[in-house]
Amino acid sequence: KYNPISLTQDVIRDIAFLVDKPVKVGDIIQSIRSVGGDSLQRILVFDKYEGDMLDTTRKSIAIRMSFNFRVNVSKDQIQQKIEEILHHLEKTHHIELRKQ
Repeated sequence: KYNPISLTQDVIRDIAFLVDKPVKVGDIIQSIRSVGGDSLQRILVFDKYEGDMLDTTRKSIAIRMSFNFRVNVSKDQIQQKIEEILHHLEKTHHIELRKQ
């Protein structure tokens, strides 16, 4: 089966944040999907840390999001979508972006 080469490129963004320990990773992923829409192709949790370097009530999670907007978009449009996702996560799960 022939699949033509895509004329649009995939956009990959990694985010790392702190969240309260009781918050389930599955709930965070579901929230990202609800805001990401059809352009969000994949979500991968590639790091989770709970330990001495953090407040005992928090955990660190790092997520890779892969997008394909099916049209060429500007970096500002990509950033706007990321900010929508982050705002939603801050509001619903009280995440805090990691500084490092």
